[in-house]
Amino acid sequence: MKLFENEEIIFTTKNKQFILTSHRIRTENKSFWGSSIKSILLDNLTYSELTTVIPFKQLWKVLLTPIIINGSVFLINNFLFKSALLIFFFGEVNINSVFVVYLFYTSIVISIYYLINFFLSFKKIISFHAFGSKIEVELKWIDFEERESFISKVEALKVNLNKKKN
Repeated sequence: MKLFENEEIIFTTKNKQFILTSHRIRTENKSFWGSSIKSILLDNLTYSELTTVIPFKQLWKVLLTPIIINGSVFLINNFLFKSALLIFFFGEVNINSVFVVYLFYTSIVISIYYLINFFLSFKKIISFHAFGSKIEVELKWIDFEERESFISKVEALKVNLNKKKN
């Protein structure tokens, strides 16, 4: 990254993926398929946002897994195996109670797995917006004060930059 005249680097992440300078905010994502670079000049910065993204789809899996597994066992035992066609071909069939208990515990284990995954999937994201474009940075394992402090740094840089112009 080439710096502008009188530009200095204020903050950078360890992997140099996110860079805050005295004039801009920049993200660089390098991957096997190519690189993407986003940059917003602090002059153009309209607002910043700190949000927590909660994956509610994971929560639905927690709730629906035992209902679907245990409900299907109930329906199969009480209705499907009682149908005349199945009795004609296979005789009297039932899922035994030991297997039902194993299915119940399996559904509980799967639900606990989804519940743990739900809590680990929370994302804390700082986004900076300028004229319809935005830069989003996912912050992992950083407490609220540090995230708020970072936004305050960006705002202070923007104010200082505006003062220098005037």
